[in-house]
Amino acid sequence: MNKFALKKMSDGRVMLNLACGERYHAEFTNLDYYCLRNYRYKILNHIAYSLKLISKEILERADRIISDVYFWDLRKGIPFKNSTFDVVYCSHFLEHLEKDKASRFLDECYRVLKANGILRIVVPDLEKLALAYVLACKSISENINLMKEHELAGINLIDQMVRKDRGGETDKLNKDYNDRSVIRFVIKRLFSKSRTAEKIGEIHKWMYDRHSLRTLLEKSGFMNINMYDAFTSGINGWSRYSVDVNKDGSIYKPESLYMEGIKPSMG
Repeated sequence: MNKFALKKMSDGRVMLNLACGERYHAEFTNLDYYCLRNYRYKILNHIAYSLKLISKEILERADRIISDVYFWDLRKGIPFKNSTFDVVYCSHFLEHLEKDKASRFLDECYRVLKANGILRIVVPDLEKLALAYVLACKSISENINLMKEHELAGINLIDQMVRKDRGGETDKLNKDYNDRSVIRFVIKRLFSKSRTAEKIGEIHKWMYDRHSLRTLLEKSGFMNINMYDAFTSGINGWSRYSVDVNKDGSIYKPESLYMEGIKPSMG
């Protein structure tokens, strides 16, 4: 039995968005754990607002998340029956699992997909990050003023694999004391028992490029595996959902690798 109610698209398809964070669509069945740990207790959000710890904008966003996203820890598996979904989408979650657990997670994605269903998986692109670092090393040899760019390239490559504190070296390099960042800091300190990067799920446990991710998908049984970008997909109408693209048309995470595989028909 499915643990949560399914949402259907206007065309009848059923789409699952796993570890969605705040990148969700109201017509998808959205699941997340770490994002909702801070927001799932509505009464606490309203208390924080009354104490002027969070803004009205943050409060309203929290209320929307609670109504559109189900709270679930994917380390327990995917809480739906076999062959339930036409599409499974997961962005920037796989790299937070150990390699063997990532394989089991993809097996679960395969299980809940219908025959001919599509998995769209998005991860940081190890190849792109590594090439950016190599380019930064070459550039700094020619122009010492590019030291900050070199440091950032190194941080982008390894920081989330080794950081101990939230935000890691990225936050230290790009400090931003605007209202949003301060509010997020307060909420996390008030509403989360876990304070380290490891415990709140920031750490990257493995990294993938187009070759290793393809191999992993094939191991779980996916076929017709193809690379796409933030704007394209084999999923009908994907560009309308804007989960890989920001409202202004920019790419949400430009360092990403986008790959899709199809669960074959059983004949």
